[in-house]
Amino acid sequence: MNRENRRQCTRCDGQMLGETQPIPKKVPLPIPLKPSFSIEKYLPNIMRNYDFYTVYICSSCGYLDVYFARK
Repeated sequence: MNRENRRQCTRCDGQMLGETQPIPKKVPLPIPLKPSFSIEKYLPNIMRNYDFYTVYICSSCGYLDVYFARK
């Protein structure tokens, strides 16, 4: 899921471009049987309750906003 969003910057009223992606809970290992390794216990506590994150970056001033969302 890759969604691009646009919104107005809260700092300079410029244009912010945002992208939403899932928060990875497992990482595939590069070995023949393709098992995965759970990284959930290494995530910050605040991120464990969410499934997606959105990052907005202003094209004018470079201001960064990050939002978390549930399914």
